[in-house]
Order: sequence, then C-alpha cells, then structure tokens
Amino acid sequence: MIAKSFSNHFHKILLFLLAFIIPIEHKYDKPLRHFSLLVIPEGLTLPPGFDVKIYFYPSDIIALLLFISLLFVFCIPAKKIFMEKANACLFLIVICAFFSILNSPLSNYFTVYTRLLQLLTPCFLFAFLSQVTLSEKELKIIFYCILFAALLQSGIAIMQYFTQEHLGLRLLSESRDPTAIFEVQGGKRWLFDNVFGTRAASNIIKRSAGTFPHTNVLGGFLTLSVILTYALIAKIEKKGLLSIALFVQIFALFLTYSRSAIFGVTLGTIIWFAYAFYHRQFYRYLAGAIVVIVAICSSLFFEQYLQRGGIVNYNETARNSDQVRIIAQSTAIEMIKDHPVSGVGFQQFSNVAESYGNKTGAHNIYLFICSEMGIVALLAFLGFIAIVLRGALRSPFSPEMASLLSVFIAFLFIGGCDFYPITFQQGKLMFFITAALIMTSYANRKKEQLENVQPDRAYL
Repeated sequence: MIAKSFSNHFHKILLFLLAFIIPIEHKYDKPLRHFSLLVIPEGLTLPPGFDVKIYFYPSDIIALLLFISLLFVFCIPAKKIFMEKANACLFLIVICAFFSILNSPLSNYFTVYTRLLQLLTPCFLFAFLSQVTLSEKELKIIFYCILFAALLQSGIAIMQYFTQEHLGLRLLSESRDPTAIFEVQGGKRWLFDNVFGTRAASNIIKRSAGTFPHTNVLGGFLTLSVILTYALIAKIEKKGLLSIALFVQIFALFLTYSRSAIFGVTLGTIIWFAYAFYHRQFYRYLAGAIVVIVAICSSLFFEQYLQRGGIVNYNETARNSDQVRIIAQSTAIEMIKDHPVSGVGFQQFSNVAESYGNKTGAHNIYLFICSEMGIVALLAFLGFIAIVLRGALRSPFSPEMASLLSVFIAFLFIGGCDFYPITFQQGKLMFFITAALIMTSYANRKKEQLENVQPDRAYL
C-alpha cells in the first residue's frame, strides 16, 4: 500500500516535471557517440547531412518509466492497455513505422530503428494518461506548470528580440544561430523605435525562438499556453495577475511572427468561446482582456507585420515561404503515389526527397506520415484524432475541456502547414499530452457519472 501510494505521487511529479521541461528538452548523443559510429554497416552510403548519432531526450526516459509503472506498479494488463482504441491507433502507427524501415534502403542500419524511441515516447505518455486518474486539482497544476514555463520562455523571447542577440543560455538549449529572419526597412523592431529614434543593428530582424529549435515551435508552445491560460482566468476570482501573464504570452507570441501559431491561436480562441457559448457559458472579462491585449500588440508591431507579410497582407516574403511549402507537399504526394503501402521509410523523407528534386520536409503532418509510413499509418492517425475529438465533444463543459479541445484543434490546423507537431520532440509532447489530457478528463467525467448513477440503481 505504501509503495503504491509513493508511486502514485512519484508519477504525478514526473508528469508535472515533463510539462515544465518541454521548452528546454535537450538531445543527448555524447554517451552513445562511439557506438553510433560502430553500427554503421560497412559499404553503406548515407545521404549527405544524415544524422548518424544515436540520441535520447529526458522525456524519453520519463515516458518509459511511466509506461513500465503501468505494467508493474499499477498492474494493468498489457492487453487492456494496447486494446484501448486510441492506444491501438498509436501503436499501429509505430508498427507501420517499423515495417516502413524494413522496406527501406536503410533496413540494415540499426540507428534508424533507434529513432522509433522518439515515436514511442508520446505513445507511452498517452497510454499512461489513458489509464490513470487525474483530479481537477492535478490537471490545474499541469496547466500552471505549462504557464510558468511559457512565462520563462516569453521573458527569454522578449530579450532575444529587443537585443537581437543570442543570450548564451546553452544549458537551456538555446540556439546560437537565428532560426528565422525577415527584413524591416530602417531596422525598426516596434512602434517605439519610431518614437525614440532607436533601431536594430541591421535591417535584418531575428524572430524570437526562446530555447526552442525553431521560432515556429515557440509559437506553437505559446499557442498551447495562451489557450490554457483562458481556463485558468475563467475559474479564478482575482484575475489581475493571470491577465498580466496572458499579456506577456501574447506579446511574446507576436515576436515569433509565426503565421501558423497566430492563425492557430486565433482559431483556438474562436472555438473556445463558441464552445462555451454553445453550453450557455459567457466569459465577458476574458473576451474583453483578449481584445485589449491583441489591440495593443497589433498597434506596437503593425509595421513589422506588414513587412513580414502573410497575416495582414501578402507580399514577396510570404509568397516565397509558401512556395517552399507547396513544393515540399507536392513532393510528398508524389512519394505517396510511388510508395502507398509502406512509404519511403520512417525518418527518411528528406533523404528520398532529393531524388524528387526537393530537400525540404513536407510542411504537413498528414502528408508526412503517409509518405514516410504509408496509408495505413495515416488512417490510424486520423482514427486517433477522431477518437480524441469524440471524447472531447462527449464530455460535459468545463473551461479546462474548452481549452484542451481548442488547443488540440489549433494543433490539427498547425499540422496542416508545419511538421513540428510530429517531427520535433517538443511538438510531439505538446500535441499528444493535450490529446491525453482530453481523454483523461473524458474518462474522469464518465467515472463520476457512473458513480452518481450507481446508488440510484442500488436503491431501485
């Protein structure tokens, strides 16, 4: 009993930690660097730029520990875990990935199979959360962990943007090189540069990325945290501090200049209020706060967004960016036509794309999955999405469920124009933790309903 109680607290601590460390996930490859070189088959010609390192993330270890605890601490039968519908869809994707490697030119290369660990990590997390019970208080703590991490990232992003310099946060995995840039005439960073006559060192403006591997991924994380903050504001009486926190996050989101994130958070916000309105819930303070914050930020960065393009107008910068995506997606469609069943091989899109005259990964998670792992994997992924959405829509209304559903749909939209929700470790954690929390909340509500019904039945 004591051991089980300790484990119960321990796994929740791991969940809270995992939510907080999403932005500072670090890839560890040095412990296995010599082994990585030894397992390269003799005579195998690897494509230029192929990463030969075997690596892991802290979240891989946490997810594995949580999954093992299901089997040996909570004593949940493996059959029950794997046969649950959403879990079955996810593990079917892993199976498709494995067979896609077997049918690929790199089938005899051990390192490619180790990449399956990063595919199993979100599956393990989802499986764990689908079998455990989280109280409303514990769900709230997870929301706050993400909020605190987002505020830290917002502070870093603001300093990066206004200094236009690398901050030297190597321990937090900050990239030394700008992940995305655009040109602004006069090097003006915001409205007050016109007022005070200040400017950046050059006309090339670096978009903020925080400690994420790309500025768009920071945008995705702020999309997650902003919409989760809606639920926290909706349920608290003294809203002042959380309103300030919301302002800081939206301000930082503007500094990413990420179109997918800004459109995603806009879509998520519309869904949040539409879902609440459908259930006859009205949050006037929250709506007013969002309007005021967006109006302030839009005024401060309107000129920069005009020159960045793609949101308030459509210019050459946005057109060139979109053209890269269109070419990459066209390449993915050609791959699917040529390899519909097994795909070109898990983690091998970029390598094969060169033979199609393209070196860029498909900025679309649906095409990416289908082109790498085949049509069965895509159908399993779509089935997973349908199950999660069904669980959300069948749940009673709560601000938390409104936020989780809105975030999930926002990421489905983002996945149509970017690939990080399934190719970056941080993206997978954000996407699948959101999905898992939806299913956990749905299961908890069903359990509460059954407990409330059972006494009546006994009485009858």
